[in-house]
Amino acid sequence: MIIEVPHSRNYTGSSAEDYTAREGGRIFKDLAARALLINGATRCAIADHSDCDGTTDQCGAAEEKNRRSDLSHEVQTLFQITHQKYNDRYASRVVQLHGKAEGEARAIVGDGTISDLRESSVAVLFAQALAASLGARVDACQDAGSPERPLCGETNVQARYTNNPTGNVCTTGTSSYTGRFLHIEQDRQLGDSPTWQSVSNGIKTTWPQSCDLPGADSDCTLGSAQSESQVLECAVTN
Repeated sequence: MIIEVPHSRNYTGSSAEDYTAREGGRIFKDLAARALLINGATRCAIADHSDCDGTTDQCGAAEEKNRRSDLSHEVQTLFQITHQKYNDRYASRVVQLHGKAEGEARAIVGDGTISDLRESSVAVLFAQALAASLGARVDACQDAGSPERPLCGETNVQARYTNNPTGNVCTTGTSSYTGRFLHIEQDRQLGDSPTWQSVSNGIKTTWPQSCDLPGADSDCTLGSAQSESQVLECAVTN
């Protein structure tokens, strides 16, 4: 499993998603996941627009095409290449964390496909587990009465790649489904408080025995620290 945080900073000065980096670190440790990818730049750091699908109003202007620095909607990034390598080598399960404004649903969860209804989707399974834990509404994009489509991750290039590596992840949505991607939009109260544990527990319920970090027990408890590698000295040459 890998944990991804593509929007850890916010351009406009608001704190819409700045808590997702902390949450990602907590879940990474709690699940003994294999990798944690965090983008340190804002989605609006580059003025150039991406050729990939998707628009945003998060860069201080009217609705516009996503910037090339929005890592969920650009393929020419280290973030995307790393995602592809983990996906191809380990068939990784991916949890991607996003923040949203408060609303009736505490979270909106998608599996990265354009499918409106798939009752067996990991998005549905996770949403049900999280809702039961919170005693609150959680929407799944692949459940009946699909929620806000723009928050379902249908144009997310990492989601598209995991579900359909041979497709055009930049410009084409996919109905192909692997069951290995969770796109989680959540409010601050959920992601930046003790309830982040409910998110982590929901992942464990959706993907049992998902821990894969060397030394982790089956319940995701980390074992003893590994011994430090021998320090090597580099010879100095003129």
